[in-house]
Amino acid sequence: MELHLLVTVCLLFGKIMTTHQTHSINVRVDCEFLASDMVPGPYCEYRQDSRLVGSTYPNAVIYVSTEDRRRSNVSLVAPNLCRLTWAPLADEKPYTYTCRVYQGNGWKENSMAKRTNKPCTIWVTVYPVMLDQSATHLFYLFIFLHSLLP
Repeated sequence: MELHLLVTVCLLFGKIMTTHQTHSINVRVDCEFLASDMVPGPYCEYRQDSRLVGSTYPNAVIYVSTEDRRRSNVSLVAPNLCRLTWAPLADEKPYTYTCRVYQGNGWKENSMAKRTNKPCTIWVTVYPVMLDQSATHLFYLFIFLHSLLP
């Protein structure tokens, strides 16, 4: 029954649901650090387990594989916030993400294990199709805040 419902929803609302699924499976890891005027820097890089997947450090890009460069984006979105956006494959295992920040003359790092989404998350993406514009924004805010809970 549940599979038939999902297939029906995919056929009726496929384009909208695909957009939400694509957006929801991307991993976004933010790394906040203390702002500093030390030179050089700040630069940041992200690793999955021990593999470098992206960096803002000059010339570090040559050490990132071509496949990883297509699936990742590392950027400084604020003077003290580094962000990784990663597009995992469907069958990929969860990784431990390590953020390394270079300021002045040294690296500081912090690690975080990716949490897996709750099974009901995919069903939640179907409902915004039936809501009006303002309710949709509130709904997404609720889902975002709910995803932060342990």
